[in-house]
Amino acid sequence: SMNNSDFDWLGFLKKYDSMFRSGDAHIARLDIACDDIEGLLDMKKLQEYTYYDKYVCRGKNTPDMVIKGKETIYFGSEKSDRRLRIYNKAMEQKVDRHWIRIEFQLRNDNAMSWYLNWLNYEDRIGELFAGVLLDYLRFVQLPKGMNVQTMKEQRNQGRLPTVKWWDKFLNTCNRIPQLYLPGEEYDFSRLQRAAKQTHSTVKTLMLLNGGDWPEYINELNKTKLNRHQRELVCRAGIDPNGKLPVLPIGAYTDDIDLPQEDPQTKWISELLKKDRE
Repeated sequence: SMNNSDFDWLGFLKKYDSMFRSGDAHIARLDIACDDIEGLLDMKKLQEYTYYDKYVCRGKNTPDMVIKGKETIYFGSEKSDRRLRIYNKAMEQKVDRHWIRIEFQLRNDNAMSWYLNWLNYEDRIGELFAGVLLDYLRFVQLPKGMNVQTMKEQRNQGRLPTVKWWDKFLNTCNRIPQLYLPGEEYDFSRLQRAAKQTHSTVKTLMLLNGGDWPEYINELNKTKLNRHQRELVCRAGIDPNGKLPVLPIGAYTDDIDLPQEDPQTKWISELLKKDRE
């Protein structure tokens, strides 16, 4: 059971499986936690290995550590779609026993990845958690003669041996990589449906902004595409890092020669026509 509840969370999510795959629904966030109440982990040792960079993590940010008051280690940024928190749950709850919690905060593609992997593991959720955790974070043993700086400069840190206490906690499981829905299921028609839902919002923004269209385009050019969007743009033969053309204020499609069937500019034409109507 999860959270001391007999509610069938996997069964609940399965009801929306077809909607997940069609793009009509998505999982915004999942929090998944595992507790060590047997003394397999030591908070001081976790802090020590983190402080001295004796770890390999898929998170790019430097871990944040809280030592006093709340013994907590964060891997991954607060805005990241995958963040790991390791903390002294006993200290938080003010109870006199060993209790360390390891908690994933998963959003968007990372939340969906958990669901897709869960379909393969069903009731073996402990094994799933350990495998996903091993894929994300390992505390490692440095070979003799190697310092931390040399380790960080290594291209293949995956070959570094995992420390025994982390391996024991994970029950020597196998690494479970991320899973994703096929990019082909994200197509241009789906993108158009999503864009139509924003027309009124964009028009309101433009009216309030005095029709400053170039400024809006400049802001769009700063926006990063997600994995599905990049795949769709690449399949159309367009550079996903390309920039949108900055159109002059007050210009409409009658005044500008835009290729109407080009996916990169068609949405601009449609929005300008709607604004004129």
